Amino acid sequence: MKNLIITSSFGYHPVQLIPFLESAQRACKEAEVTIITSPSDAVRYAILNERYPNLRFFQIPERKRSRQQAENGTPSQVRQRLKRAKLIALLLLKSKLGLRPIIRHDRPSVLGLSLLNVHVCLRRYFAARDLLAERDDGDMGSVLLADVRDVIFQSDPFAHVGSGRYTGDEILKVRDCHSNAVWIKAAYGEEIFQQLADRVSVCSGVSIGTIGSMREYLDAFCRETIRVMQDKCLDTLPVWDQAFHIKMLLLDGFPFQTVPWNGFVATVAQAGGEHLRVNGDGLVEVDGRVPAILHQYDRHPPIQEHIHATYR
Repeated sequence: MKNLIITSSFGYHPVQLIPFLESAQRACKEAEVTIITSPSDAVRYAILNERYPNLRFFQIPERKRSRQQAENGTPSQVRQRLKRAKLIALLLLKSKLGLRPIIRHDRPSVLGLSLLNVHVCLRRYFAARDLLAERDDGDMGSVLLADVRDVIFQSDPFAHVGSGRYTGDEILKVRDCHSNAVWIKAAYGEEIFQQLADRVSVCSGVSIGTIGSMREYLDAFCRETIRVMQDKCLDTLPVWDQAFHIKMLLLDGFPFQTVPWNGFVATVAQAGGEHLRVNGDGLVEVDGRVPAILHQYDRHPPIQEHIHATYR
């Protein structure tokens, strides 16, 4: 059975994908890599197939700009006013009648919302869910969801997968990480933030597990996204994947096995430089061990320079 690595890339230059793809090919030779991307980016990335025969693309529609945006680069005042009027109408229908807006995958109805308007960092979860729905369980081993720009593979992470799902711990508590605090307060409010504030954060950038367990996670994540969209009557959700992941795991109790920040999935953005070193084999050690996956290495310029020289 073939393992599957799913990532996403929108707007990155093909060269920026090389460390991820090259390290995956070396460490996970038999795994298939699928990049969720736009049609225009898929054309640019096609040159990568010559070097990486196990690479596939899963395309999702691009947001269409209005004629006014195309001509001026900014939405018209009329368009902004219509957006505000629609939001007010949706909020009134929700508060007075208990009606939640209908969510569509394409253009919304007059008083509905569209997933096309959601940030691609959230849309990629819907795409991954749809991708796995097309796959036959009998042909699949385990599934890895990962960011692309700041992730490399140093050994096969699938060797660590048992029967469940795994994701990486961060170092700081929720209250001590500014970006996590901002995202959670914006998505859920102060009360939910306070309930999470003293928990150690988990990172949404890498999740791995059996195909069945990852399907369950993607289904739950997509339901949470839609719930927040309907609760806020808003489809232009920003980069809240981290907020959703933290709340689902740490507050809702969605089952995941968490990996210490310096474990086989090493999440090193918040680590001091003294925790990382390049060993004699050219691999990056974290606290004396070589992690299968190194995530957020770009926060450490000397390590990033070494990785870009190694995987090119």
